[in-house]
Amino acid sequence: GDLSMIIPDMARGYDLIGDQYSHAPIWHQLVPFAAGSLVSTARDIVDYRRAVFRSDAISDAVRHTLLSTTTLSGGQENRYSLGGLVLSTFHGHDKVSHAGDIWGYASNHAYYPAEDLTIVMLANRQMSNPALSSVEAKVARIVLGIPQPDIRRLKLSESELTRYTGEYEVYPFLIGFERLGFSAAEGGQLLMHFGGLEA
Repeated sequence: GDLSMIIPDMARGYDLIGDQYSHAPIWHQLVPFAAGSLVSTARDIVDYRRAVFRSDAISDAVRHTLLSTTTLSGGQENRYSLGGLVLSTFHGHDKVSHAGDIWGYASNHAYYPAEDLTIVMLANRQMSNPALSSVEAKVARIVLGIPQPDIRRLKLSESELTRYTGEYEVYPFLIGFERLGFSAAEGGQLLMHFGGLEA
């Protein structure tokens, strides 16, 4: 993880400012620690995820703890498990996932336990566009045989466009991005921007 070293085939992180790419800042691995200091490959993440959920080296008790959740003060289940994983379903398929980004890099992985399927997305740009969670969902649809959604082009009225245009914080779960932006486009269309209007 020493970003000052030259390592063959290691991805270099970039930032996109306007329409110009630049090298992302170099940071010391101890600064983010568990919040961004993992250096790996897609293949190793697949092997790791399979080992956690399928290997005899991990006990069922540990797996149970990894997938345990708590309840928020408002009574809503916190789908962010004690193991630091997001528990959800995707068109009837149980899904265990996590996204992340840090200076110059973004990632997303999803594990579908019933199918023993792991999908890993890695990008060498923070908050890549399109969002890696969106790309993962498209790949999952193909692999799991889930039909693509019916996409219809609906025209919104001026009042509807005005009502929804703006910035929104993603709450209470901040996974992959913290903000969504919506802007009006020609022809009565509403555009969604992962990461906000400036992303």
